[in-house]
Amino acid sequence: MKKLFFVWTLLMASLFCYAVQAQNNQKNLNQAELVKRYLGLWKAEVGKDTTIWFETSAYGENAFLGSFKTKVKDKIIFETKQMWIYDKKSDKIFGVELEKKSGTFTYYLSRFISENIYEGTAIKDIMHPDIIDQTFYEKFKSPDIFIQSFISNNQKVSITYKRIK
Repeated sequence: MKKLFFVWTLLMASLFCYAVQAQNNQKNLNQAELVKRYLGLWKAEVGKDTTIWFETSAYGENAFLGSFKTKVKDKIIFETKQMWIYDKKSDKIFGVELEKKSGTFTYYLSRFISENIYEGTAIKDIMHPDIIDQTFYEKFKSPDIFIQSFISNNQKVSITYKRIK
């Protein structure tokens, strides 16, 4: 447990250093409040038999914990645990995700670029944070619906999430 905490602390410090170098032209947006939109249980239907579940809960004042599952015909094929935190100094939102089966980490650097649009980058190798694995955008259509868009296999993918509770 101490080793996991040490690794988490080291990773967050590395992401923080990387983020401080990046410019943020959106200082007028309240990132800490906007990110609270994700709290709750979300569901996305993808294809005939595939469902994505995304659930988040507050952890302290500026952080939340998340759980992400993809099910095909009621069998879990992908599952992660996530931790997200808003950093006041950089005015960014940092995340780390641990995939259950493989044990791999993905690190995220993200922010709201407008009241309804959230953008982020996924970084697979913390030693090379300049190499972006994926960029994603999420647009809130309402408080209970957001659309996530990203590139996968050279094609744009859009997934609509609806709040369940």
